[in-house]
Amino acid sequence: MSVEPYAVLFTNGDNDTFPLWYLQEVEGIRRDVTVIVTSYLNTEWYTGQLKRLTAPCAPGVDPSSDWSRIQCQRPYTAENTDAAYVTDASQAGGKIPILVNGPIRPPTKSIMPLSDEDISRVARMVVPIENTSQIQLGNVTAILSGGTSLLPWQQYALTLINEVIDERPIYFASSGNAATSLGVNGYLVRQGLAFRLHNGPLDEESAEDFVEMDATPYATVIGAWVDVARTRTLLDDVFEHHTGIPDDWSHWPDLATIGIPNYYAWTYLALTQAAIQRGDEEATETYQARAEAWTLLGS
Repeated sequence: MSVEPYAVLFTNGDNDTFPLWYLQEVEGIRRDVTVIVTSYLNTEWYTGQLKRLTAPCAPGVDPSSDWSRIQCQRPYTAENTDAAYVTDASQAGGKIPILVNGPIRPPTKSIMPLSDEDISRVARMVVPIENTSQIQLGNVTAILSGGTSLLPWQQYALTLINEVIDERPIYFASSGNAATSLGVNGYLVRQGLAFRLHNGPLDEESAEDFVEMDATPYATVIGAWVDVARTRTLLDDVFEHHTGIPDDWSHWPDLATIGIPNYYAWTYLALTQAAIQRGDEEATETYQARAEAWTLLGS
């Protein structure tokens, strides 16, 4: 729910990927979002699936006719959620409105412009970067460090970002370093639990409610910029935590996923820092308490 309709969301591993796939395929939540786990993106078969999954539907083709098959781009709906992304609050139909700046339209093209032959070729390539280089992706300048190499997933990712940055929102899960690996970390804005790739340099005039974070020990996890209004809506109104989590839980029962509570802690820390910078003592106290509760659960 942190990402806007028809978004691409890069994830990093089991803990930030399989829960999302469960919600999409079993609970029917936000099937419009293209969840891309970077480890799978090194493979030819997965990249080919993403190409077909995000292609516009041919006339008469209904992607919901058989959820077990990859057919075409699935539509954005607010089904099975209590919130709706809308351009005007009156359009939310009784759900919590999450406002976006422009009209919500289905994408006109797949995220992957490569032919099947080129996809197969890239899957077998590692591209050395001898000198620090720049790649233009829309209004984003990706900086690739010299002395490194581009793995297949990075080549695919840079290709698809360049292809759809003007048409689809692009996000990175807050649990990894994929954006840093692609050289676009300086263009990220936190929106809830995800970081959105801003199509252009960030400054105080980039958006009305983006806040640049002051230097803090938590800078690496909360992010350099925060969309405060969107993140507050998500944390205060949209996210649902069942069975009394985190306050009624004495510990996190599964060591393999103990990092998950920290995703929430970092988001509350971001709003705590924003409130401190704005001199909002009440919000500082509220969000700091929430950050501490999630941190204790994940420690």
